[in-house]
Amino acid sequence: MPRKGFVSRRTVEPDAVYSSDLVQKFINSMMWDGKRSNAQRIFYGAMEQIGQKANDEPLKLFKKAVENVKPVLEVKSRRVGGANYQVPVEVSQFRRQSLAIRWLLLHARTRPGKRMMDKLADELLERGRAPHGRSQQGFRALSLVNPEKQIKRDRNFLWHAKYNSSTRATSESWRISTPERRLRPSAFCFIRE
Repeated sequence: MPRKGFVSRRTVEPDAVYSSDLVQKFINSMMWDGKRSNAQRIFYGAMEQIGQKANDEPLKLFKKAVENVKPVLEVKSRRVGGANYQVPVEVSQFRRQSLAIRWLLLHARTRPGKRMMDKLADELLERGRAPHGRSQQGFRALSLVNPEKQIKRDRNFLWHAKYNSSTRATSESWRISTPERRLRPSAFCFIRE
């Protein structure tokens, strides 16, 4: 990626059956070794199965499945004062779509079953019928009001906990088990939906 200038995005031609660029992007991502006809056969066969099983329009279920899987936030590493912190940032719309397509294909491929057509149809049905947001991992990262204050507070806490062994046993925060402490990053917190 160049440091200067703007890179224009390539436009994808819509597919022949549904006239949708999202379907064409999905087929392009599913394709291996340039075998587009195999990818198209698998995808359109899966869409026919979805139409028969769900008694609904398959394109609508496909779009809903992609929408349900799209992430809203992701964490990126930020270096502040010699320490790395995971800070949540909003995901751009292009990355959201590509991540959703990638995750759907990954889960469909790892699903138990014989044919990719059946596995893809089951995965899209499952994700398309789920309520919005339930297909994500069940956790959402929320940034705090002022992450800089939280970073400073955590650094002071860690320093005191490291060098004051007498307070380590009595401190409430040290009663948290080690895995839970690792899951509690300093620049943001997790909440369950």
